Amino acid sequence: MATETEFLVVAPPGLSITLSDLKIAGTGGGSALIIKPAETFKASVKVEFGPNPDPFVHFLLFLKLKVEVQFAIESIGPGAEVLTPIASETTTAPGPSAPPDATYVYTPTFSGTANGLGLDPGPKKVIAIVTLKDPSGVFPLATGFLGEGIFQVSP
Repeated sequence: MATETEFLVVAPPGLSITLSDLKIAGTGGGSALIIKPAETFKASVKVEFGPNPDPFVHFLLFLKLKVEVQFAIESIGPGAEVLTPIASETTTAPGPSAPPDATYVYTPTFSGTANGLGLDPGPKKVIAIVTLKDPSGVFPLATGFLGEGIFQVSP
């Protein structure tokens, strides 16, 4: 499982977002980082609000924001760059009994195959591009990226 912890987020003041735990893993039972062309693999990133979110953050989460992630996969060496379809989650409203120092975590996950994305065999690097949007999914409120994870597509 590849994981990175560096991040960059551009967000309005008072909105604290942390990106972490970029993971790429095959689901076929072999090595998690060596993916067969027809094997399903998953890519995910953890998006965290808090701790100590202020009332503004509680209000935004209550609105059911869209947390979207798209993974950019690039060959190390010859090969094409591929963008995955967008994986998304909708925030849930903190309950009235939620502690003020609560942390809210969402993990949007993409699932697909190397063949389905048109990935050539060879080593790859991946970054996660995260966008936080309003409830309609039209207006971005924050954006950031996390990278680089490494994996390989076997011949």
